[in-house]
Amino acid sequence: MRHAAEADYLITGDRDFVEAKKSATTTILSVSLFKKLIIDTAA
Repeated sequence: MRHAAEADYLITGDRDFVEAKKSATTTILSVSLFKKLIIDTAA
């Protein structure tokens, strides 16, 4: 099991996180961008 500190992605609606874009090795995505990149392209 991976811990939150080891996460590859953080999906959030919090603008403070989204503005940060990248924190160490974790990529921060907005919910809408995650949907566009991951969910919509899988369909």
